[in-house]
Amino acid sequence: MSWFTDLAKKIRNSKLIDMGFCRNQWLWFHIFAGALLFNILVACGVVWTTAMWITFAVAIFWEFVEFFVENGGKWENVKKNYGSIEKWKYDTIGDVLGVVLIVLITLIGILL
Repeated sequence: MSWFTDLAKKIRNSKLIDMGFCRNQWLWFHIFAGALLFNILVACGVVWTTAMWITFAVAIFWEFVEFFVENGGKWENVKKNYGSIEKWKYDTIGDVLGVVLIVLITLIGILL
């Protein structure tokens, strides 16, 4: 049980879990938008693999848009808006992983 307890502590203390998921205020929007886009693409007849890659590409593209629109493409503004570059990094990773996870969950529902 010791290895399991150690693993649970590492996960609980993970910066990605903390900053990328637990304190990510807009994660819900990214998950919702990713699920909506994926389902619309599939409903319009796009093959699920293509819909998956389009959704992933849009999620990554959106993070670039956020960087340039929200922060003016300047690292100083990232520090002001997020508190640190590290927080922004984990927030961005959390947003993209949220989309990936919801697409995979939706895909399981489609394929079953």
